[in-house]
Amino acid sequence: MRNRNVLVIVVAIVSAACLAGCAAKGGFLGRGKAKGPSNEQLIGQLTDTMKTALLAKDVEKVMTLFSNEFSTTEMPDKESAQALIEYGISMGFFDYCDVTYDMEDLTIDNDQAQLYPFQLQSGSDLVIVDVKMSKEKDGWKITGMSVEGI
Repeated sequence: MRNRNVLVIVVAIVSAACLAGCAAKGGFLGRGKAKGPSNEQLIGQLTDTMKTALLAKDVEKVMTLFSNEFSTTEMPDKESAQALIEYGISMGFFDYCDVTYDMEDLTIDNDQAQLYPFQLQSGSDLVIVDVKMSKEKDGWKITGMSVEGI
């Protein structure tokens, strides 16, 4: 009798572990798909990373967020954007900078997104950026921006 109770407990534990594993991998017996982060969450991560990297003056990290297809009328390519960021660093803009944005200002239309305003305040200087993003194979990337206040 005692062996039977031990066996029942072991079977119950193993069954619970199997069900927990199935649930973590997409539902009971694989019937559901585990959802990844939403577009809003992914863009939130991108903007948080951009803010952190700008304040750390980590140009390399900032540039990983830009698409190779980046282009605007003000900055024809990714290298132009990098030069502008490096110029801001060399002028001390990011020494006492505050970066603010509100994800409520984010608009998403399929694989395109826009965040406006993305604001950078350094002393009395205020730069307002209209950030355009596209969903690419390797995630959301910055594909364009227009800058006010420079």
